Amino acid sequence: FKLVEKASVLGMPKHKRWILLANFKDRTLMRNDVTFWLARHTSQDYVISGQFVELEVNGKYRGNYYLCEQGKIGKHRIDINAPDPDNPGISGFLLESDAYFIEERNKGLVSEYGGFISSYLGVPYAFKQLDEETITKETFEKVRKYINDFEACIKNESRVKKHEYEKYLDVDQCIDYAIIQELTGNLDFYNSYPVNGTHSMYFHFDSIDYGGKLVFGHLWDFDYMTYDPNRANGWVGITKHGSNQEFYYYYLFKDYRFTNRFRERWNLMKNKFLEATEYIDQTANLIRLSERCNATLPVKSNGQKGWIPIQHSGGHNNDENMSFQDAVNSMKKGLVDRWNWMDKAINSSSFPNN
Repeated sequence: FKLVEKASVLGMPKHKRWILLANFKDRTLMRNDVTFWLARHTSQDYVISGQFVELEVNGKYRGNYYLCEQGKIGKHRIDINAPDPDNPGISGFLLESDAYFIEERNKGLVSEYGGFISSYLGVPYAFKQLDEETITKETFEKVRKYINDFEACIKNESRVKKHEYEKYLDVDQCIDYAIIQELTGNLDFYNSYPVNGTHSMYFHFDSIDYGGKLVFGHLWDFDYMTYDPNRANGWVGITKHGSNQEFYYYYLFKDYRFTNRFRERWNLMKNKFLEATEYIDQTANLIRLSERCNATLPVKSNGQKGWIPIQHSGGHNNDENMSFQDAVNSMKKGLVDRWNWMDKAINSSSFPNN
């Protein structure tokens, strides 16, 4: 929703645009919030802030929501230069990579300069926070060339081993981004629907002409297909390659320096990540009564109006029929089991091909 003027909401920095997340696919209601907690202990330069609220509309109770920031360019959010059609060289850009973009483009739903598919790896990019009047052909081509030049670099193994990708990429944030995606077991990091690719993956960079690098982040959309103890083993994104499963990390790991840096980052942060189990317990206690009220809202049945039952949400978290506490316990187990697997895998000699 958009406020008439900028305002602080629940102590968060002033802004006009905010989001109310229902988290209806998440039995714990906490997956997004916990992921943001994890991200705050990495090098990510912007992490969504939010708080759980009880929502009423015109005096009618509407349930538990997560009131949070919307990822937008701005001083208190993604702090880069705003798009400027008159000075595209000093403009910053926010991009989203999502497999649905390919489907939308094939249906003619994307404007001429709304986005593109990269030339070397076929990664979709959509411009965010831009409109037809803001983005020019010059700007469009400049951003596309930057991405294609980066991909041409990482597709060339000799250039990768010379670390040339570092001039295009904020390496620490790239690594930390992957660590959070893998630690949460997020299948949306890279899956096959509607085509092979990533979902809800955001990039930004500032002032291409003045040395701005591609930044991985902000993190978003972790309400399902995450923290599942049934999927504790195996990489969800960093090893994808070949058979139309091209992605960046596979190529970056051909550089021993990137591999060692990934291992170092994990070992630096890993113990803090385990403290998330305490945060999960604290947050569960905070929202326990709210969750109980939320669960009493009427659901759709026999054609009547109401909320969609969580049991019909797709089953991707495998906790839809659990009690709230059992779902919380399952989430913690999913995190700890995956942490244990990752710690062993990352510190093995065969990483990342284990």
